[in-house]
Amino acid sequence: MPIQIVDIHQNNRYLHRDRGFMVVSDKEQEIGRTPLDELAAVIASGYGITHSSNLLAALAERNVPFVLCNSSFQPVGMLLATDGNYHQAKRITGQLNVRKTLPKRLWQTIVQSKLEMQATVLAY
Repeated sequence: MPIQIVDIHQNNRYLHRDRGFMVVSDKEQEIGRTPLDELAAVIASGYGITHSSNLLAALAERNVPFVLCNSSFQPVGMLLATDGNYHQAKRITGQLNVRKTLPKRLWQTIVQSKLEMQATVLAY
């Protein structure tokens, strides 16, 4: 059962796969390793992080998302498995085919709900 979310926030790290492990290195020196089967997610938020395609393929095979962050540590991209994951493909297709008015209506509902909750708190 996947239990670890690994956040690589140090700069200039190299991530690669070695047998059944994700290995984190800094200039030829291994810093740490984690079994691939125990990973729930990998977040790359440091500057200058490099990674091997073998690692990314191994993560995708295990349905472990690989999240890329920008310089302000905000997620900007994600690698997700597509093979055999029809639920995810169906969800993405549905999001692409949504009408332009739906997101506006959903946002309107969220704002209305927030205002109603604030009014409830003020009344209390």
